[in-house]
Amino acid sequence: MIETTLLLALAASPQSHGPPEAGTPSHLIADTEINHHIHGPVGMRWVPSGTFTMGSEADTARPDERPAHFVHVDGFWIDETEVTNRQFAEFVEATGHVTTSERPVNWDVMKQQVPPGTPKPDDADLLPSSAVFTPTDAPVDLRDFSQWWRMVPGADWRHPEGPESSIEGRENWPVVHVSWDDANAYAKWAGKQLPTEAQWERAARYGHDNEPFMWGTELTPDGVHMANIWQGPFPHGNTGDDGHTGVAPVKQFPPSELGLYDLAGNIWEWTQDRYRSDTYATRANEPAACRNPTGPSKSRDPQNPYADDVRVQKGGSHLCHVTTCEAYRPSSKMSSTTDSALSHVGFRCVKSGSPKWLNYPGDASVEPGRGRRIVLIAGDEEYRSEEALPMLAKMLRSLGFETIVLFSQNPETGEIDPDESSHIPGLHLVDEADLLILQLRFRHLPDTDMKHIVDYVESGRPITGIRTATHAFAYPDDSESPYAAWSWNREGGFGKRILGETWVAHHGNHGHEATRGIVDPDNADHPMLRGVNDVFGPTDVYAIDTLPDDAVVLLHGAILSGMSPEDNPVKDARNDPMHPVAWIRQRSMPGGGAQRIFTTTMGAAQDWSSEDLRRLIANAALWQLGEQNAIPADGLPAPIIGQWAPSTFGFGTYRRGAVPADVQDGWPAPN
Repeated sequence: MIETTLLLALAASPQSHGPPEAGTPSHLIADTEINHHIHGPVGMRWVPSGTFTMGSEADTARPDERPAHFVHVDGFWIDETEVTNRQFAEFVEATGHVTTSERPVNWDVMKQQVPPGTPKPDDADLLPSSAVFTPTDAPVDLRDFSQWWRMVPGADWRHPEGPESSIEGRENWPVVHVSWDDANAYAKWAGKQLPTEAQWERAARYGHDNEPFMWGTELTPDGVHMANIWQGPFPHGNTGDDGHTGVAPVKQFPPSELGLYDLAGNIWEWTQDRYRSDTYATRANEPAACRNPTGPSKSRDPQNPYADDVRVQKGGSHLCHVTTCEAYRPSSKMSSTTDSALSHVGFRCVKSGSPKWLNYPGDASVEPGRGRRIVLIAGDEEYRSEEALPMLAKMLRSLGFETIVLFSQNPETGEIDPDESSHIPGLHLVDEADLLILQLRFRHLPDTDMKHIVDYVESGRPITGIRTATHAFAYPDDSESPYAAWSWNREGGFGKRILGETWVAHHGNHGHEATRGIVDPDNADHPMLRGVNDVFGPTDVYAIDTLPDDAVVLLHGAILSGMSPEDNPVKDARNDPMHPVAWIRQRSMPGGGAQRIFTTTMGAAQDWSSEDLRRLIANAALWQLGEQNAIPADGLPAPIIGQWAPSTFGFGTYRRGAVPADVQDGWPAPN
């Protein structure tokens, strides 16, 4: 086997690690107490939400483990063991999946991961194969891992040591020789996910946050071996003192406090996160604990500079030894390309106990939304955005868009809680949005969460603001957050600077006078107004002082004498002139181009019973995405999909006890 092929295949080989860490920060936010009687998916254990110390400040910690920093992870389920040969065989039988190791090496792919000019290997060297550990006969140079690794044609998950071996009798051993691509395919088939690095480390550290090992301070407490690792001189003299000289079956060592097996040693485990050596250093610049980090959007591995997708592995393996690899420490990690497969690498999966948000997949056959994502964020105390936005999401999904709804939630219970001003799970999903729809009010988000919104806004991608979005954010006057300037009552606040106006006052009589949207005659031909003729909402008009010069008013709000569509406009000065209730902007961006922004101060849940108002926001989505030519002459369809029985607006009147999964099909009628 030529050297370049071996080096590629061994991208995930053990790397040198230091001795056990010490001095990990001890200040933690208290964990949610685990309920050992929670019944969840078969073979999985619940990991409670909580904040823990991720990374290491030990003197010998590698740079990619530094600095130690606080991370919060929401509760989740995790497999109690690595995925076994039996489980993986069920997946292969059901899907016909062919693993990376069972396919010939694709030179066109491989050559992108090696230095330019590397000659193409012989065809014999591109046959299906995988890397197998082979102990040496004597001491060797530990800097040269090719001394103990070799490419074996015919080695794969069914034949761990080569074509003459098999997994017969090893059904309860962890599957190995699986690439990240293989592991991810299994996870999707099983309705699960690969864990994030943070989820994996949270599970491993639970109950032992300040200790060097996943089980405590001693490697072998009271002489008990806690993990399958290497004993004796490496790589030629494994004594097998722990009972194993290679990969061990699952559940051979004591479980963790959560009932999890083999998070340390035995085999390396894939995570979903991309690898960068500076991930922790970048994250630690944020002033608050990071919530549910998902790793960088792009990988970069200095030791594998030509690879464009490198993922994190955790936990160490049976090959870990103090002289080469102490990766059974929870902060340690390894990097490997997604197409790498070795004899000491496998995986386990995670699953959300309850979805933290709603996700309506788009229909790939439906234009114009095909391939585009809309994220809607509900978080106001009064106007029942938590009821309205799921309905709007389903409507927009019917146009082909993938739609995601995020909610203000109780951080402990996961219940939708509009009064919770600082916790909105899933804001990282905004990063990949094509359109952002906000109905927020006086939110004060952690900087790590707020950054997702700010980065989106400053990217120039389109924004829709509904009702209270003009006063979406509120930071204390003495706040040192870099995002405090986005507060509603500051000169450069989000509402005034981005949407065009902030909160001023109620113009109509709140709770007594409804609104009729009147089309601006000068802009009646705007494509967003196609099919929009009769807009009624049982909420009052907001006062507008001044809109920017680039604002185009689509609807003015006539104040009605009552709360019914049959009521006439009031005959007083408040309707002369009428104040705007829907307008657009094309905000000039520093790098050129214009950001398309739509704002309406209508939008209490009951307002969306108006088909014309729903049509307006559907038309807006296409206009904002530059697809105005796709809006029919009579406007887009705007159906109500699912249950629709909106509550009357009011403080403290939200329906309690619901988590996102409960409202996937809509909110039930109020009691």
